[in-house]
Amino acid sequence: MTLTRRTATRLLAGVPVLLPQARGESTSAAERMGRYNVVWNSPSKDATGVMPIGNGDIAAGVYAIENGDLYLLLSKNDAYTYMGDIFKTGRVRVSLNPNPFQPGRAFRQTLDLQSGSILIEADGVTLRIWADANRPVFHVEINSPRQIAVTAQPEFWKRFDTCAYNVTDYYSKSSLLPPGVEPAQDVRLERDGKLLWYYPVGDRSVYPDDLKFYQVEHMAEKFPDPYRYNTFGNLLESPALQLKDGVLRGAGKRFDIRIHALALQARKPETWIQAIERQAAASLNAATDWEKHRAWWASFWERSWIMTSDRTLPANVREKLNGEPSKTGLREERDGAALVAQSYNVFRFLMANCPIIQTVANPGQTGHPWGSEFFSKQRIVAEIDYHRVKTPLEPAIEGVQVTPARPRRGHTVPAVQLLLKNLAAHLFQTLADLFLVLGFRKQVDRRFSPEIFQAQSATRGIRPMQPIQEWLARHHHDRGSVEGGYAVSA
Repeated sequence: MTLTRRTATRLLAGVPVLLPQARGESTSAAERMGRYNVVWNSPSKDATGVMPIGNGDIAAGVYAIENGDLYLLLSKNDAYTYMGDIFKTGRVRVSLNPNPFQPGRAFRQTLDLQSGSILIEADGVTLRIWADANRPVFHVEINSPRQIAVTAQPEFWKRFDTCAYNVTDYYSKSSLLPPGVEPAQDVRLERDGKLLWYYPVGDRSVYPDDLKFYQVEHMAEKFPDPYRYNTFGNLLESPALQLKDGVLRGAGKRFDIRIHALALQARKPETWIQAIERQAAASLNAATDWEKHRAWWASFWERSWIMTSDRTLPANVREKLNGEPSKTGLREERDGAALVAQSYNVFRFLMANCPIIQTVANPGQTGHPWGSEFFSKQRIVAEIDYHRVKTPLEPAIEGVQVTPARPRRGHTVPAVQLLLKNLAAHLFQTLADLFLVLGFRKQVDRRFSPEIFQAQSATRGIRPMQPIQEWLARHHHDRGSVEGGYAVSA
């Protein structure tokens, strides 16, 4: 079957079409997704070597520094400041002794798409980092064949009140700090063997000024102010570590370090403290939660994927993806079709669960190299050298599935912001789908036998102007399954 303009239009609109069913395919999409994992064979030199994890509500940039420590830069979907900026909620540093990240030691770091986690294997020590798909908590699980010492602690930076990109001309003086007044900073506490920290926004908000500027003051009743009194932060704990001298410490072979996250509009900090302590005290079984987490990701990958390789290449060079760019900053793998498939699947992973992992325009931090130059140097970001991709390719298509995602109910956001996000998301998704359907079709064989056509599930409940990017308005307590889509396999 040739993918005509009419068919592409129907697909983008979510109209059900007849497409071929995979032949003889027994394994799940999640199991086959492992071929597109991002794998690094050396620790990172600095924070540019960041790998992302998240669940759509919380996210973290994870990086293991050579001859150094493991870091998690933490984010939360509703960590709003009085300006509506989203601050990072903190950073956690995990140290191991003996240090498995020393130069010359065996090392392998994998972004495991199948399970939505990061696996680090270093000098015999295994670390699994994951953000629970069903609750706002990160896990850093450490397994060692020998006795090791582990410490975990939060790290902070000086917060600033606003940045040069925030236009403040139309804001009332009551919303802004008077000249010379220091902005609020993180508050760190030690309670019952646990470490807590939070950032209090206080009785400040530009929300009324925003509504007035856009002449939608009447919508304040429907969309309450999400900024005023917002308080966000984390709680760090581990059953295998004890709090001593302001740091969680312990020795052993197995550890589960847990980082809970919470954002809550609270007039008094005690309200937030009590809430996150109740959250951390809730029954938690890491083994059971891990299986539920994996099940959620298995369902996720069944909804949308691309798996293909260039069959004009010898079998021994197909799908050989090294995970890192060359010295020129370009990906130079020979199998261009597999590289495009990896790009789609990794991009979907990023957009679906890590909406706030980016370090570009990261408000609230001073003294750190977060900015456009930092982003352009990130280890996981690399261009595809399209001049090296043969066209037309003759790929061995295992499967293509693209499923519009039903938006999740999320945090309350300003009316204008919500409207802009809806429009932006719809436009971005449309452009992304156009790239996928129209651009990708140049690199795949679209001639399918009519005899193997079978009807797939029908998409329903998707209105044209709904945002269908999965990272928008997605709450970790409301994960409705996607009800439709289409698949292509041969």
